[in-house]
Amino acid sequence: MKTSIIKYLPLFCLLYSDVNAEELSFKIEKILNGFAKYSSIIEENKNSSNFYVISRYEGKAYKVVNEKYEKEIFLDIKHKLRNESYSDHEEGLLDLAFPKNLEETKKVYVSYTIPKKEDDGNFLIISRFNISNDLKKVLPETEEILFKLEKNTTAHHAGQLEFSPKDNFLYIAIGSVAGEFNQTEDTALAQDLSNLWGKILRIDVGDHKSKYKIPNDNPFIDIKDAKKEIWSYGLRNPAKSSLHFDNITGDLYITDTGDSSWEEINFQNNSSKGGHNYGYPMTEGTHCKISKNNIPCYKSNIDWPVIEYSHGMGGCSVIGGGMYRGKNKNLNNSYIFTDWCNGQVFGLKKINNIWHGSEILNDVDEIHPHSMSSIKGVIYLSDRLTGNIYKLNLDNEQKNIVWKEAIPMFSSAAFGSYYELEEIKTSTSWKITKPLRWFINKTKNLFN
Repeated sequence: MKTSIIKYLPLFCLLYSDVNAEELSFKIEKILNGFAKYSSIIEENKNSSNFYVISRYEGKAYKVVNEKYEKEIFLDIKHKLRNESYSDHEEGLLDLAFPKNLEETKKVYVSYTIPKKEDDGNFLIISRFNISNDLKKVLPETEEILFKLEKNTTAHHAGQLEFSPKDNFLYIAIGSVAGEFNQTEDTALAQDLSNLWGKILRIDVGDHKSKYKIPNDNPFIDIKDAKKEIWSYGLRNPAKSSLHFDNITGDLYITDTGDSSWEEINFQNNSSKGGHNYGYPMTEGTHCKISKNNIPCYKSNIDWPVIEYSHGMGGCSVIGGGMYRGKNKNLNNSYIFTDWCNGQVFGLKKINNIWHGSEILNDVDEIHPHSMSSIKGVIYLSDRLTGNIYKLNLDNEQKNIVWKEAIPMFSSAAFGSYYELEEIKTSTSWKITKPLRWFINKTKNLFN
């Protein structure tokens, strides 16, 4: 069987069997404007077509309802945020999450940052608020703070919130400190289970008589000095719609923004028991950075990503999206994501239990992505510079989606020494995930 390097993809270059790659054409429709820059799109819950637009710096969230996309203010906590201009796009109002039984509980969970008064840095706040009986307004005076985490920087808070459709627990993604690759194994917060930075938390907020409870089956509940809320660890900056549960399967997709070179997407299936270590700062993608206890990363208990791609390919910061479910059967049940820098849109799915990738949109008409979200299987995108909100109509059944199973492209320049690579390939976690590696080498052809 003949193989080829397909070079029409500006970001990803995949090795796969010869196919006729059809030019894709999907409709991109601007549905809303007038929001501030760095606005984000948040779904209400898995069964609702309503969604919310978070105006990060204003400290406001707008509810968008019906097919006319009418908007109204839902949340206003501007008085809690900075009064002066923000110095970092990762500050302000970060995320909202709604429990499955929203109409019964009338609660919303909110993450935001407030400045430290005595020096530089922020506090990351995770709170619960009551909503009015008609579900139209958050009542700011009802705030109950669940977490208040002190940070000496204004970046990498993450603060992504998501309820699992499987257990109805609240999952919280929290970033690590900026520049941690310059630190030693002793100060690698994301690997230290005695703090909450660089982690995904899992808590039970169903009993409102207490702030929250820790589920009995959390993975570190019996580990001395470990924070019992931790579900997974070893993450750098799981921001920008980083957590997404598939409402049908209960699987969890986790995006993590890399440091200097690599972006990654991690995956937990619905039978996960937690305890996953995604490697940071020991690893970036599948690449060793520092050792822990003098043990090389490929001999450590690392859960490798299912996709990684290089900053050298035009991307710089992965933006998680969500599951597409619509009329295009070939694209159905795929995870859609994009990138902060190049704005290309890609799909990820398992075919015959093997991860495949596909370019969905190569040019999104000069949109500058800030967030992406799946609302009942429909993909929405926000522009960080204009504040515009777009709908991606991926239902064109006449346009074929070409899925490619990437063969790992091994080279010493890309992945370090041959010995290191062989150790990674024989590790248990590699055999389970078999990362889909998208790699381009502009200077030479890697294959005959």
